[in-house]
This record gives sequence, structure tokens and C-alpha cells, in this order.
Amino acid sequence: MYSSDYFRVTDRKVLVDFIADHPFGILVSGLGGLAATHLPFLIHERGEKLILSGHMALANNQWKDLDGSDVLVIFNGPDAYISPLWIPEKVPVPTWNYITVHANGIFSILGREERNRVVKDLVGKFEGDGGFSDRVEEDAYQKMLEGTVGFNIVVSVIEGKWKLSQNRPLESRKKIIDGLRSSGDPGDLEIASEMTKTI
Repeated sequence: MYSSDYFRVTDRKVLVDFIADHPFGILVSGLGGLAATHLPFLIHERGEKLILSGHMALANNQWKDLDGSDVLVIFNGPDAYISPLWIPEKVPVPTWNYITVHANGIFSILGREERNRVVKDLVGKFEGDGGFSDRVEEDAYQKMLEGTVGFNIVVSVIEGKWKLSQNRPLESRKKIIDGLRSSGDPGDLEIASEMTKTI
């Protein structure tokens, strides 16, 4: 991922926390042509290893040739259009502020038991104490599980980009924050909040 020094984030804890808070990623692979699937992920730290876990539909052809292959997972946060009208110095073009994390790693298919655990852990993360297990019909649940493929990705490279106008003078950044807040758009407000943290 291209990133200037202004925007690059390398702190592993920041990146791991971001993925935990924004777990819906895009799995991208290039074997046999580019493919991408939008999926929820769990992230685990096992000593020095960083592992992403997930599952996808058995009918999705993307997984079939991936075992042992390098893949990319993209996790996106908030984003917002930045108008040049908000910037006091002469800026001829608009830009876009955003937060994203890219994780490259080796994809491996899980056995049935491990896959079931990943699915259970994902449901547990998002259901919490919602009583899901009390409402599910076990036979139907098992049938749905058999239509999925579980996988791990052992991360080899993780990088983050927080493009939040850090390359602009402080006064300009404050004006951009004011412009974002005035729009009332939820994404704009999130970016304004993230920008405020960098000042």
C-alpha cells in the first residue's frame, strides 16, 4: 500500500485494535484471476504470530486454490471528501481522508472442528449474551456449517494508513475539521473526530 510518512501507521497494537473494531474486511486473491470476498474476521495474537480467522461459503470458488497462497485482506474505517474550500492555503484540488489497514499473509484451510470453532467464536463476538444458542435449531445450524469453509491467514505484513491531513498546517486542519462537522454526515463526523486526535 502506498503511503507517505505523514500517514503511515506501524504500531502493531493500533493496527490490531483497528481490525478488532472494524472486522468486516475484503479478502483479495490473484490466483486464476483477481477475486474478492467481503467477510467478517477474527484477529488473534499467538505470541509473535498474528492470525486472521474466518469462513466463507463452500460454493464460493475463491477458496479452492488458495491453500498455502499469499492473500491480502483490507479493513476500511471511516472516510470523507475534503473540499479545497475548507483549506486556507491555495489548494487547487479536493482530496479524500480515510483510515485503512492492509494485512498480507498465507491462507490455510481449516478442518471441520476448527472451522466450527471459528464460526462459534464469530457468532459469540457479535451476539454476546444475545441467547443465539437457545434459539437456533441444531440440525439447521449444522447443515449451514457444512456449507462453509473455515480458514486462517498467518499475517506476514500489516500496514496502516491514517490519511487525516497531517501534511497540512495546523490552522488548515482545524478548518477542515470545522467543514466536516458542519456537514453532519456520520462518516464526516468520524473523520473529524479522528483528525482531532492527531492535533
